[in-house]
Amino acid sequence: MKHSSVQQQRGMTLLIGLIMLLLLIMSGLAAFQLGRNNSVATANVQYRMETTAAAAAAVEDAISSANFIANPSAAMSGAGCATNTNNKNCYDVTGDGTPDIIVQLTPAPCIKKVQAVKNSAITDPSDGCIAGAKQNMGLEGSANDNSLCSETLWEITAVATDAVTSANSTVTSGVTVRIAADDAMSPGNICPP
Repeated sequence: MKHSSVQQQRGMTLLIGLIMLLLLIMSGLAAFQLGRNNSVATANVQYRMETTAAAAAAVEDAISSANFIANPSAAMSGAGCATNTNNKNCYDVTGDGTPDIIVQLTPAPCIKKVQAVKNSAITDPSDGCIAGAKQNMGLEGSANDNSLCSETLWEITAVATDAVTSANSTVTSGVTVRIAADDAMSPGNICPP
């Protein structure tokens, strides 16, 4: 009888050992999966940050461009892209010579708000905006002290997409620019309602 009791205990020890081994394996797999999920989440945040930075860089490129006011639909020249496409830039983040992030200005930069600059508000005579002495001979702006310039508020929207992961970011920015009043009222520069 004693012999059978020892065998039963050995069987229980083996069963408990197998259960403990199974629990250790399951906790190890759970820790591995949690680590993997954290790595994926971190990578997604990194891709998102890269696309946001590329979109912000494209906005800065567009604002710095000589075409920004003259031809907003060609504010960017397609730098880094295989084909030069207006309002599109490509960025090589990994340094392998292949564009990783493609940024498109969509829609083209446009004017959201126009405000005439008053002659009385101009302190620098070399500004180029002063209309001269007030006249009242039917000239537009002469009776209301408006200068030859307008303060304009431009809206620029850049959409960046990672070519590999399809992560994307949209950056919308506004910039005020003093331009000629005639350019400010050009229908091609005004944002659609």
